Amino acid sequence: MAEKSPAISIKDVARFAGVAVSTVSLTINHPDRVKPQTRDRVQAAIKTLGFVRNAAARQLRRGRSGSIGVLMREVRNPFYISVASGAEETAGAAGLLTQSGYSEGSADDERHYLELFLESRSAGLIVAPVSDDLADLLTLQRRGVPVVIVDRAIEDRSFSSVFADPFAGGYLAAGHLADTGRTRIAFVGPRGHRRPAAERFAGAARAVEDRGTAGPLQLIAIDSYSVEAGREAADLILGMPAASRPDGVFAVNDLVAIGLLQRLRSTGGVSVPDDIAVIGYDDIPYAGSALIGLSTIRQPSRAIGRKAAELLIAELDGGIAAERTLVRYEPELVVRASSGG
Repeated sequence: MAEKSPAISIKDVARFAGVAVSTVSLTINHPDRVKPQTRDRVQAAIKTLGFVRNAAARQLRRGRSGSIGVLMREVRNPFYISVASGAEETAGAAGLLTQSGYSEGSADDERHYLELFLESRSAGLIVAPVSDDLADLLTLQRRGVPVVIVDRAIEDRSFSSVFADPFAGGYLAAGHLADTGRTRIAFVGPRGHRRPAAERFAGAARAVEDRGTAGPLQLIAIDSYSVEAGREAADLILGMPAASRPDGVFAVNDLVAIGLLQRLRSTGGVSVPDDIAVIGYDDIPYAGSALIGLSTIRQPSRAIGRKAAELLIAELDGGIAAERTLVRYEPELVVRASSGG
């Protein structure tokens, strides 16, 4: 008896047509939203390969649900909102609804949302994890719920992951401050060693060390990633003797940097960037519209979300045999007035 040929998958169609899996899904579900040339190429691939969409199997693989869960860390941080929006855009094009949640940096809240997603039979999850302990996510994956990690590199490919290199970003930020003549550079970030903040700090420390024109990178510890934490950090800096306070500050994100700018601008005798240069991280929409344009490190947030959803869809369509992938984006230095640009 002849051996049965394996079924053609949506990944096979995407590979044959030279397009993303999400583009094939969009062509199937919403052909009017695909450029005619691309649509014709995908439809030709479907016909040539004999691809037949198995709706029953598709729903079974997706836990009999037409939705995915997106769990980000901070609802007040526009970076995570943009990542979630990018994921929703790609998921919607593939006919999937998106349920979103925000852990606010709490492991307990993260676990609570994971349970809710599981109860609602979410087909798969996109998660920006709170800590390096991924045991709960591994358990979900073993139970047949695919998970894609964002804002974190998973080198062992136990999960697909999408991120912008935080070490490279930290290196760009502190290197820029040193290259503009700053000799007392500080990093304002959280206590402990939470990634990716710890990797941004490590990259910044390496940049300062490589330049050899400044003392060791100073850490000014804060307890959150908020505007208020930035104001509190500014108070600490302003409380230092003028001769020893930092003349260049790299904030862990743009919200913290904006808080720094607000407090420094409201204090007489300190000029930004003449006395203290400031650079943030993420390039959120507010960064370019602040009273002093904020220099920052840009991450392609929407692209991260879109790619994460694309990888999740590929795993849903390919089952547990789907190849897991690590996608690394390079961050970009954006120079504005707060650092003398």
